[in-house]
Amino acid sequence: LLENRTIQDIGRLHHVHRMTVTRWIADIRQKLLDGTRHALARRLSAGASEVDSIVGVLRSQLDASVRRYIA
Repeated sequence: LLENRTIQDIGRLHHVHRMTVTRWIADIRQKLLDGTRHALARRLSAGASEVDSIVGVLRSQLDASVRRYIA
């Protein structure tokens, strides 16, 4: 995001197929999501359904917010 690179650009940079990069990004997003859920549950002393609701709202806004912040 910081360098505005495409999946194809990242693949060429690392000498891997674009599908490999797609898997890398999906894995990273999942790890961030899991870590965020865990941290929210601990910090807010919230149950799974409450955390899922909060994360759902955050997730829908995250990409746009990150892109706006970087710009």
